[in-house]
Amino acid sequence: MPATPGVWCFQPLWNAKAINTCRKLKHVSQHHFQPEKRERDQEAALERCGTDAPSDWLPRPHAEQCRDNGDRREQERIRATIRLRANTAAIADVLPARLIPWVAMHQQVDIDLQERQSHEIARSVAAGFADIGVLSDAAATDGLRLKPFTVSRLVMVSAQSHWLAKEKDVPFYKVADEYFMGLENGALQDHIDLQADRLAVKLRYRIRLRTFESICSAAAAGIGVAVVPETIARRCRRSHALAIRPLVDSWAKRHLSVCIPASLDITPTTQDLFEHLAKA
Repeated sequence: MPATPGVWCFQPLWNAKAINTCRKLKHVSQHHFQPEKRERDQEAALERCGTDAPSDWLPRPHAEQCRDNGDRREQERIRATIRLRANTAAIADVLPARLIPWVAMHQQVDIDLQERQSHEIARSVAAGFADIGVLSDAAATDGLRLKPFTVSRLVMVSAQSHWLAKEKDVPFYKVADEYFMGLENGALQDHIDLQADRLAVKLRYRIRLRTFESICSAAAAGIGVAVVPETIARRCRRSHALAIRPLVDSWAKRHLSVCIPASLDITPTTQDLFEHLAKA
């Protein structure tokens, strides 16, 4: 047998009888007989080992661990990406809670999640530029296969001292002259501005913020009023003195659906995520 580096010590050399025999062999390094040094060498060998290292050169369970490392590296090279497009209401509210458990169970799948308006989502999914979409029923859905996702309701929020807090139901035109807080950008913000355009009104924004939570905080402080998803408003009311009033306009209540292309083939993994989002 050819001489091998000291780190590759065969298990048969580890018993006392074999050690006495090996001491007579000039090519066997003496540190084989020093247990502490041998263990350090084995650890160093493990750190350097790869899938090409002969498994019978490595002490157990180090050889098994090297093979596991190699299998894991091979699996990491075989990955899939699902292109998911969703509107603001879905991303800010229901979608994360439904999506995260599925992603956790599918370690080889990456999610390319981007926010879009519902009509953009419909076009992208139907044309095959996105794999799955979450959109409102206001969008044209030709060429899509749909399943119900959730119902999203938009409400007005304000400080409890604001006149809005005394109202029962609020039409949007009645608050269009108030000072608003809004998002910096996003599909829902565009949707709200579009409704103002239809009323021939330009909303006055005192400040634009990045999250609905910060908007609710500003509303509770009396800075202005805002339109936000109902579930988020109710969650924020636990920590802020916030008044919440429903919007009576039809556009403020939207049925959200999850969709895939009707005429294009999709992967089994994409199909599995589609079914998961629909039934969760």
